Amino acid sequence: MGKYLAKWAVVLFVLTGAQWAVADTLTLKDGRVLNGRVIMRDANSITFEFHVGKVTGTRVFPADEVAALTETPYDQAKEEKANPVAPKYDGPTYMVIPVIGSIGKGLEVNLSIFDRSLARVRVEKPTVLILDIDSPGGEVDELFSILEAIGELEDIRLVAYVRKAGSAAAYLTMACPEIIMAPNGVIGAAVIFIQSPNRNPQNISAKFESFRRAQLRSVAQKAGHNPLFIEGMMRMDIQLSVIEVEGKPQVIEGLGGMPLKKVNEILTLTAGEAVSSGLAIGVADSIEEANELLGIDKWKQGSRAAIGMARLWRKKLEQAEKGFERTFKHANAELAKARQYLTKKMPSACLKRLEGVDACLRGIARLVNDNEPLVLAGRILSPSQKERLRIIQQEADQVRSSANALLPRKKAPIIVGPQNRGTRNTGTSTKRPTDGTRTKTTKRTKREQPRSFR
Repeated sequence: MGKYLAKWAVVLFVLTGAQWAVADTLTLKDGRVLNGRVIMRDANSITFEFHVGKVTGTRVFPADEVAALTETPYDQAKEEKANPVAPKYDGPTYMVIPVIGSIGKGLEVNLSIFDRSLARVRVEKPTVLILDIDSPGGEVDELFSILEAIGELEDIRLVAYVRKAGSAAAYLTMACPEIIMAPNGVIGAAVIFIQSPNRNPQNISAKFESFRRAQLRSVAQKAGHNPLFIEGMMRMDIQLSVIEVEGKPQVIEGLGGMPLKKVNEILTLTAGEAVSSGLAIGVADSIEEANELLGIDKWKQGSRAAIGMARLWRKKLEQAEKGFERTFKHANAELAKARQYLTKKMPSACLKRLEGVDACLRGIARLVNDNEPLVLAGRILSPSQKERLRIIQQEADQVRSSANALLPRKKAPIIVGPQNRGTRNTGTSTKRPTDGTRTKTTKRTKREQPRSFR
């Protein structure tokens, strides 16, 4: 008893001493020795954080399992020297919102995802907000909704990092006052289209195009860009050139300097052309290295929440597309096997395979209902796939009818009874009259049905 009290004397001593300890040693009664630190302790247990190789664990040990506890008194100066705490960073920060994939309601880049990302930006308040653009474009209506949301930002430096910006993505780029190109970046080819009633791309009327062009010129001018870039990306009937004004490049309409765009062409710029024409401020190998072009010596990336949200949404859409293709191929394969069994006069196996075809068709219907934006964008259930599904359904019905015709017909069971032994059960009974009149056939009720054997 005295030995036990002596072992716990250290614990009781520490309870009245230092609040925390480092490099502690816990010896258990089963012989194990653990190195780590005491997190919490009382008279009944010890919570101990221990290290075994590269693994760190925390466990509560009952007092009756502890043989000894050796603690090193806390030395703040020594602890700070051994594990210096990095000073809190209060310099410039940046956040990234990915614009990767097609722009459109329910697609990779949509207003819902953008709103959630911008909400995070308002909380984090980074020095710089970077749109990481790698998009072929998309729906102009969804684009203007996103532009409106971006326009509500205040006191945040907006920058576009362009890998690929076509169509609507080019207009989104022009809403950013500062544009930085990736080494292989491309921007342009921004002809506006709307979606027809059957959701296919359709050129807009001249009147509507003029209205949209005016809106986009306003967006470009507000961001400090020459509106001729918008005109060149939308019109084929103008010619653009680049001249130098006060040592800076400037785009003009017509001839007079370095040719930038010819008549009957749509303006599309490489990274070098975007810089030489004054649209972009420079080229950077990555977003992390773009700080020098922005005049920032050092910066740190803030929250990655927007990147995570966009990645998860893109993954969901990708899984839907792959799931559709996989189910579509499986339906074709099951139908082919059903035909093989029908040729071999194996109707039961054929019908089993047709059940697989039916399951695939139900799965495709669910995917279509759950991913309408992908259908509207022609990413799944294209016109050719829709026609093929109709043919699969038609052929499956024909094969099913042929297989059912090959199934053997069931014979009626033989009735066992005193009056009609050896006859087949047809669901009727014959009552034999006693006066020699004609026999009358009557329907048996379920309860009167005779037993049968198999």
